[in-house]
Amino acid sequence: MTRARNELAHPENGGLRDFLGINPLHIYIHGESKSPLQYNFMKGLVGPVIENDGKLYPNVVLQVNTIFFPVNRLQEVRGMWDFRREFKKGVSGVAITDINEKPSGDLTRFTWETLGNAFTQYGLVAYGDKTSGKLHGVYVISMEGAHSYIDFDSLGDESGFKEVAGRLEHLAGGKKASNYERDFTMPLELWQKTTIPDAVVRAGAALREFDLLPNIELEEYVSAKRANEIRLFLEVSGLTIGNISAWDPLINSMQITGSGLDKGNMTRSDVLAIPRFNESFDGTIAWLPISAASTVDKFLKLVGVDNPKAIKQSVEAFDQVLAYLASLLVASGDLPKPDMEKVLNLVANPFFINQLLTSHQPLLRSMVHIHRQPVEVKKGVANVVNVNTKYVNRGTHHSSCGTRPLAIYSCEALIRSLLTEPEVPMHIGVLPNHGVQIASRLPLDETIALLNPNAENANFGAVASV
Repeated sequence: MTRARNELAHPENGGLRDFLGINPLHIYIHGESKSPLQYNFMKGLVGPVIENDGKLYPNVVLQVNTIFFPVNRLQEVRGMWDFRREFKKGVSGVAITDINEKPSGDLTRFTWETLGNAFTQYGLVAYGDKTSGKLHGVYVISMEGAHSYIDFDSLGDESGFKEVAGRLEHLAGGKKASNYERDFTMPLELWQKTTIPDAVVRAGAALREFDLLPNIELEEYVSAKRANEIRLFLEVSGLTIGNISAWDPLINSMQITGSGLDKGNMTRSDVLAIPRFNESFDGTIAWLPISAASTVDKFLKLVGVDNPKAIKQSVEAFDQVLAYLASLLVASGDLPKPDMEKVLNLVANPFFINQLLTSHQPLLRSMVHIHRQPVEVKKGVANVVNVNTKYVNRGTHHSSCGTRPLAIYSCEALIRSLLTEPEVPMHIGVLPNHGVQIASRLPLDETIALLNPNAENANFGAVASV
């Protein structure tokens, strides 16, 4: 009666899915459905599961990468909290909940309240009649603020479930690229000499003033206790939506904001140098300075950081160092077209990249990731480019920050723009249901000046759901 494995259907070619890092979902249902609507929705989505007395029981799955948590919306539950840290790093939690009425207005509160109380990264919210189980539609929500609506009344059940499955696979099934390591070999005088971290700190304060880099105040959406649990789970002290980086030619590394801190109020030690990817090519290595201190903890206190967990690069570090190094390949003449397979093969070789850096520098000098969408951009200042539908199914099936699929399709868009509009200072890659990746050929201070609303170069609005 048990099914050892449950995979959701997917439309893409298998080889392309492997290249992008989109994995079939191996689902475990943790707990029972809370209503006939939840039951019918899960049964329609994952197919036949264990049934007994009309209840939906956990489906035992080998090599689990996704856990469904049937919950009552706004009820505070344990969610992913009880699972071991090693397990959580490779597994996505998905809240399964339901509503009788559609939410109205800005869905930011709806999304954060749902995920915060369920303690999951993603959510599927069934809209319909909780008593009869009649399903009208599903909201697919995620921590980056996406909240796409799938209209079952228009699509029908078969197409509706297929659409939900496809979107969820790109989110929960996206291969993680946010693993991090630390290398404490940078000479302390080099760390003290470089000025790029100071520019990143200034940029964070300016973007906060421009209302482009908000900090999520979790206590607005969940209890103080749950807010603290979320920060502990994510290993963060703050939760700013977005990040900033700049290429540092002095040390041939990207300097990027740390993860899980208030990026509008940073200090110099909140910025980390990223010279290369890790050996397994699923994350990056932070290059931190040697000091006279005999231990890492003493050094962290020396630079004003009491908690070692605070020294962790942004989850977008992989995405952005990939873009910088791809632009290095453009500068050297090794990348005449946006061939992402070639990009990944070349940048994964640190010896080749180090050799290139002896004679060339990346064309891109600064980057900003914000959860906004361009409304109006002055011609000649920036080129706005959409993602390639080869990598993002129909331009709607997006992936999360810190995943391989997002790194590939965001980099491809930026390099395509750089190759077609080489003289434009800024390139703005629109990430569906997510925000933008802004890459600039200018130093960071000049890029931020262009983004100043008073300069009237670019206006940004809320992210549209597609």
